[in-house]
Amino acid sequence: MRAVQISQYSQNLEVSFADIPQPDVTEYQVLVRGEYAGVDPHLVLATTGKVKIFDHYDFPMTLGNEISGIVVAVGEKITKFNIGDRVYAMPPLGQMGTFAEYVAIDEKYAAKVPISLSFEEAASVPLSWITTLQAFSLLQPKMGKKIFISGGTGGFGQIAVPYAVRLGLEVIVSGAPGDKELAKQMGVQTFIDYEKPNYSTYTRYFDYVIDTRGVSDLTRQFKMLKKWTLNLSKRWP
Repeated sequence: MRAVQISQYSQNLEVSFADIPQPDVTEYQVLVRGEYAGVDPHLVLATTGKVKIFDHYDFPMTLGNEISGIVVAVGEKITKFNIGDRVYAMPPLGQMGTFAEYVAIDEKYAAKVPISLSFEEAASVPLSWITTLQAFSLLQPKMGKKIFISGGTGGFGQIAVPYAVRLGLEVIVSGAPGDKELAKQMGVQTFIDYEKPNYSTYTRYFDYVIDTRGVSDLTRQFKMLKKWTLNLSKRWP
């Protein structure tokens, strides 16, 4: 079967097609015939080697974190899925491999695709949805509070913003000027244009901030929080 691989870390994101054996499933895996695969920021970090201190990969490595497709085989102890089911899935980041015609995935990392989603839409969901759940689990936001999400019209924002709105938060995002209407459709109360930012208006305004932009924006975003504290006495396991 065909797969998209890298044979070494590459700053130029050089990839190649390869013919590799079709995987067999273990007793707790499903075999998915891929329809679409998601492209996300982690792929760039993995391909360039910027996360190699956390995620160790053996070369050649098949890329890809997210997939949507049809179950074509199931392991002996599978209980959640049947052949023919529409599924989307995300293996652990240290076990990439969804840029392939067929992918064997542990049952616990897959879910059935809702009827309302196409395969194309479903492939973009898993990583953003897991990230959203993790972020809001840490924040524990309260209804009526204010949250700012930088780059809120991107892949993560299109999952996180509707979720925040559903929780009853006042949501403000930043984004490209052409995304203003999209932000409105998602329930955003105020949209900040990247090209004409007015961040000073929101000094000490937000209860929560979720950053998707990186280190360059952190100082400015700290100033947008009403207050923030760092508990240095907390003991981490």
